[in-house]
Amino acid sequence: MQADTGNELLGHRILEFAHPHFRADWHELQQQLWKHKMPHFTLKTCLVRADGSSFWCQVTSVLFPDENRELGYTVLEDISVRKALETKLQRLYDAQETILHLATHDVKAPIAQIQLLGDLLQREVAGRHGEGSPPAEMLHYLTLIQRACAHANGLL
Repeated sequence: MQADTGNELLGHRILEFAHPHFRADWHELQQQLWKHKMPHFTLKTCLVRADGSSFWCQVTSVLFPDENRELGYTVLEDISVRKALETKLQRLYDAQETILHLATHDVKAPIAQIQLLGDLLQREVAGRHGEGSPPAEMLHYLTLIQRACAHANGLL
């Protein structure tokens, strides 16, 4: 957190700094907390500083008794750096997934062609050896080709 952000928030309701996209979430969580529907909550959210800049933080709010009344206590942890790293990591993961999908697609086509050629060759062998059985060695190799293609497709 910037040095002045902590002081800027002291004595104010956290809802005053909630980013417009997250205000409804904040309002709902605070209502549930103060109505004792939950003992505490933790939220990763975006807050807006007085200068208009925003930062990501993890907020933990809890209620506790204090003499004859109840007080709310909120801890803010600036997670802007962590959030930026998570975003970069997600982009990297998405790029990796795209590359893997493209590579899988590119490898499937040749395997399908080999499988088709193996099937055609098996039909050709069966047609030429209609009366007698085809050589066992040839059938063995054709079976190996089909198994290898099935295994490769299973891996992809």
